[in-house]
Amino acid sequence: MHHILDCYAVWPKINQPYIWSDSENRTVPSPDVNDKAAHYELMINLKEKQLKGLIEAIRKAWKDAIASGYVTKENADKCSDPKNFMKITKLDDKTYNVACKQKNYDAYSKPKQFGADKQPLPDDFELTTESHIHIAVQFYFYQKGKGLHIQPKKIRVVQLAARQTPAMIDDFEAEAAPIDPDADDFDAPPETVTFGDQQATVGGNASQDFDDEIPF
Repeated sequence: MHHILDCYAVWPKINQPYIWSDSENRTVPSPDVNDKAAHYELMINLKEKQLKGLIEAIRKAWKDAIASGYVTKENADKCSDPKNFMKITKLDDKTYNVACKQKNYDAYSKPKQFGADKQPLPDDFELTTESHIHIAVQFYFYQKGKGLHIQPKKIRVVQLAARQTPAMIDDFEAEAAPIDPDADDFDAPPETVTFGDQQATVGGNASQDFDDEIPF
């Protein structure tokens, strides 16, 4: 798995499986928690150095998948760079939002969320936009290399952000907190966060069009 420390959650929907609704033109909670057509999703906000590391890890995983025969030669020949599978949005503050998605294959598909004590957070814990997190992701080249899902597998909450509503969101980009160069692997100082009825201890469409904007 690839670990990214000190990034930020954007519109996370990982408390339960979600499915697309044509009538509402958005993803909504699936009425069936075992719905295999549903998924978990969030975007992660990254700095350029973090995005570069993620892309390099995906390129390595792509080469390994080709070498192992998991990705077919036909699909490998059609893709000059697996970065083109990624969904990346460049923001005005020179950070990037990257889409992550985990299909609801079985009861173990739900991303695991942890506190500073390394114990699981409650099953109904709801991560919020702009929460400061560490995340471990896995790369899944579906249909033998026709596309990519960056699967969120583990999340440690460093600081839980207050829940946003549309009325609370302005048009200004918040400046991301600096990344601690000494940050270690999912270890952060404990902090108790109360949010509504929840209390938890938490730790301290891209394609070649992006080639001109993402210099790696």
